[in-house]
Amino acid sequence: MSKDYKQLFPMRRLWLIFGVLLTVMFGALLAVGGRVFQLAPPMPEAVVADGGATMFTEQDLQNGREVWRRLGGMQLGSVWGHGGYLAPDWTADFLHREALAMLSARAGADYESLSAGRKAVLAAELAADIRQNHYDEASGRLRISAERARAIEAVIAHYQGLFSGA
Repeated sequence: MSKDYKQLFPMRRLWLIFGVLLTVMFGALLAVGGRVFQLAPPMPEAVVADGGATMFTEQDLQNGREVWRRLGGMQLGSVWGHGGYLAPDWTADFLHREALAMLSARAGADYESLSAGRKAVLAAELAADIRQNHYDEASGRLRISAERARAIEAVIAHYQGLFSGA
């Protein structure tokens, strides 16, 4: 049995199989990694509300990333799917809170207190509005509505209270 194996897989053939597998695996890794890099969401130079007020600059976003890294963000949850899975997904949490703030503003009352039908109508309207891409590639600016700017400010206040211990 041992002799048959050695005849079927001499060292030269094993090294050749290893080399081919290594080349294929690293090729796949580079192709997928390159595609992920190409499909990454753009980093806007500025996020600007309809009234003209600048909500964030690219530097603000970079500073936020750096704080997340310094605090050991991988242990504090995930952002855009990157990070630990034992803590909150901060992207989903932010978007959820932003949507609830916008829904409550549109309802003129606490969204959770509305009837199921009214909630469904407001949620459908919001989904249609929020899915529109307002990023201008030429200027590098992301334009948001004044309503969304107010919702973002409310969520920022929540996070400031959460992380400052207030």
